[in-house]
Amino acid sequence: MTVPANTIVEATRVAVAITGPVFDAVPITITVLTEAEWNAREGYTPMPDLVGVTDAAEILGVSRQRVLQLIDEHRLTAEKVGKSMVLARSEVEAFHRRTA
Repeated sequence: MTVPANTIVEATRVAVAITGPVFDAVPITITVLTEAEWNAREGYTPMPDLVGVTDAAEILGVSRQRVLQLIDEHRLTAEKVGKSMVLARSEVEAFHRRTA
């Protein structure tokens, strides 16, 4: 059962409240997982937040050309998707923190 909730405690309370009446019994065990834990258990790989070269340039405060140069220098990692290059936002932000 998937229970949307803001906290694990809230999810547990909702799960107990729902399962008791449905099964006419008090639950003995409930396993509560965060979405990230569930995804890992199921083998799902989360897709990182991606940005294009223009957005990366804006984050870094440099030109698009400089971002392409950083990619060519292997200082930033990018992947080609169709005709565009994309970068992981977290990597761009980490690079910015290191070089600021």
